[in-house]
Amino acid sequence: MKGISFVFGIHNHQPVGNFDFVIDDVYRRSYLPFLEVLREFPKIKISIHNSGYLFEYLLKKYPKYKETLSELVGRGQVEILSGGFYEPIFPAISGKDRRNQILKLTKFIEDNFSYHPKGMWLSERVWEQGIVKDLASSGIEFTILDDEHFLLSGLSHEELYGYYSTEHEGYSISLFPISKELRYLIPFKEPKETIEFFKDLVGKERLLVLADDGEKFGVWPGTYSLVYEKGWLREFFTLLTENSDWIEILTFSEALKKFPSRGLIYLPEASYKEMMEWALPPELTIELQEAEEIFSREEKYARYMKFLRGTFWRNFLVKYEEANNMHKRMIDLSQRCSTLKDAEEISLPYEYLMRAQANDAYWHGVFGGLYLPHLRSAIYRNLIEAEKELDKISYGNEDVLVIEEKDIDKDGKKELIAKNQELALFIKPSYGGAIFEIDYRKKSLNITDTLKRRFEAYHKKIQIAQAPGKEEGKSIHEIVIAKEKNLENYLIYDWHNKYSLMDHFLKEGTTCDSFYRSSYGEQGDFTILPYDYSMIEEQDLIRLSLKRKGHIWVKEEFLPLDIGKDVTLIKGDSSIRIDYSFENKSFMDYNAWFGTEFNFSLFERENKEKYIEYPDGSRSYFDDISEKKDIEEFVIFDNVLGFKIGFTFDIPIILWHYPIDTVSQSEGGFERTFQGLGILISFKQLFIKNEIFPFSFNIKFETL
Repeated sequence: MKGISFVFGIHNHQPVGNFDFVIDDVYRRSYLPFLEVLREFPKIKISIHNSGYLFEYLLKKYPKYKETLSELVGRGQVEILSGGFYEPIFPAISGKDRRNQILKLTKFIEDNFSYHPKGMWLSERVWEQGIVKDLASSGIEFTILDDEHFLLSGLSHEELYGYYSTEHEGYSISLFPISKELRYLIPFKEPKETIEFFKDLVGKERLLVLADDGEKFGVWPGTYSLVYEKGWLREFFTLLTENSDWIEILTFSEALKKFPSRGLIYLPEASYKEMMEWALPPELTIELQEAEEIFSREEKYARYMKFLRGTFWRNFLVKYEEANNMHKRMIDLSQRCSTLKDAEEISLPYEYLMRAQANDAYWHGVFGGLYLPHLRSAIYRNLIEAEKELDKISYGNEDVLVIEEKDIDKDGKKELIAKNQELALFIKPSYGGAIFEIDYRKKSLNITDTLKRRFEAYHKKIQIAQAPGKEEGKSIHEIVIAKEKNLENYLIYDWHNKYSLMDHFLKEGTTCDSFYRSSYGEQGDFTILPYDYSMIEEQDLIRLSLKRKGHIWVKEEFLPLDIGKDVTLIKGDSSIRIDYSFENKSFMDYNAWFGTEFNFSLFERENKEKYIEYPDGSRSYFDDISEKKDIEEFVIFDNVLGFKIGFTFDIPIILWHYPIDTVSQSEGGFERTFQGLGILISFKQLFIKNEIFPFSFNIKFETL
């Protein structure tokens, strides 16, 4: 009887910046127990990939993990796979960076296990044909992709048993398709169902592959009880061992030796099916889901389903401007690194750069990803550290004072960058003259990394979400869980990005609560529309001057108003000086209510070590929706991260502040996440025709 050859691959990963207690918990519930069960079954072979950041952590903190893995490698039970050390999306970084990411992890494996990996895990199975050359030239012989990729290239399901060869510019590697059926069977169905699935395929010699997240064996909701306490993994390995006369367990490298390639193939740009769906705009995601539901009622559903697909990974950078801003900052620094010649000189900035290429914070699907502030903060921290090191190389010990214009986000419009030793400002003249990034370089923090509250396709499911505890035996793609009640109350959608120095005109009667809920009437045409700009550079200061000839509604009239705002940085100073001018160009005097909006990415909504302090000594906290009138200064304290931000004004102002909460999906269910502190600084003023009204304030950053 022709039998089944089965390759079982496990991919373990934790993102740069994840909390130690999270990694420790996953180690106890998944990484270690999986290896301990595997030790009991010497006939079972596994191919294992650990991302480099996780691998370093495990080997440093848990000697038992290295000891157990080394034993299994020595017994021939485990093949170790390479990959990108910090788990980047390979098409999203440069060829040089791809090669260095792979070589770093390969060397790490060789140094710690005296083992040379031949294959690699491709982060999120994001494929573009152009990466073949960099994989092959880094010593990689094979990688693993979803069967979705192969079906989209024109193969039938019957042609998915085995592996294929592909090439680019004469460089070749082998590609293994992952079985979608096995992804959904293991470990969510009874082990015997997988054996029955194998039996149904007996008749021809077939090679089948499962390669999937190791965290689904113990960390995904309900799986620890299922896999270990109820013995799913032991039972599965027992059945594989008992049926070893017709099920042969191989590593990928062994499969390459045993089976010939099924031939040449070229794959389209793709990832796994769910990823391509998540990368769509939410309205199109809903339409795709509706189309799948309609087709699923048809007899030929399985035959035609492959033609229903989403879009490719890079469109996350269109869907989420915040991800694109972060990504293009990384690309800009990568290009700076590539111009340096001395390998020793660039080693430190390049290490920070590679850390900032960790994929998780650049996209969002069923995992928190982009929605998790601590992951975005880790990316920016490494970007800022890389930039500081590059500045040392470029400027030595001199105080930095730089001003430049460039299309850093690659949208066809110029941005402005102003930087000194203490601060870096990134401004979009094309988007309201707003500041989209303020780096407090002393703390290596992007202090304005705040996420917009936006509609997501899964928001429609929130009202049917169940409480945790009923998820055993289900994939995270099937679970609908709410981590807290009444999440629908926080489904607030912003009509603009949550940048800073954003100009608003409010209607009389607007409240702090209505502004917080983005349910007020905007009276001007300034917030997101273009500003003209000029740059002034003097010996010890730089100034960015932004101007817009706009209008505001006054009763039934849309009246002209010119706004100028100058942003000034002084060499060696940790302050930002803002100077506004308002010129009424209409035929009449009128009253207007002006406000400028700032959004600060300050973690932990309810931490009482984080607060706003007023001149009278009173305080308010980040989870308050609060108003303070007629003040000329206030200070935001963050005693956890160890800094404060002081505002001083030349006239009394009204201060509104409020929490910015998003509702997003993660592997654990729907959750509310504090994205930052929103503030609006406003005043009411009579603007006299043909006169200029000035308004100035200062923002000072200090460590505590």
